[in-house]
Amino acid sequence: HFMAVTGMSPRKFSLIERARKAVDLLQTGLPASQVAVDAGYSDQPHLCRSLKAIMGQTPMQIQQTEE
Repeated sequence: HFMAVTGMSPRKFSLIERARKAVDLLQTGLPASQVAVDAGYSDQPHLCRSLKAIMGQTPMQIQQTEE
């Protein structure tokens, strides 16, 4: 039922929402290491890989586009 409504699996939806939260936190100027913890990633490299895969940008690139 979830897939019919959203067009994606619950796992993919969760990954996108977590990435969205991380982007919001990065835009506040928090360091990537803190964003990783606050957004629920296991570590900073996991945050970097996930954002690159989902958003197409690294945390540093996301922060630089906001300046």
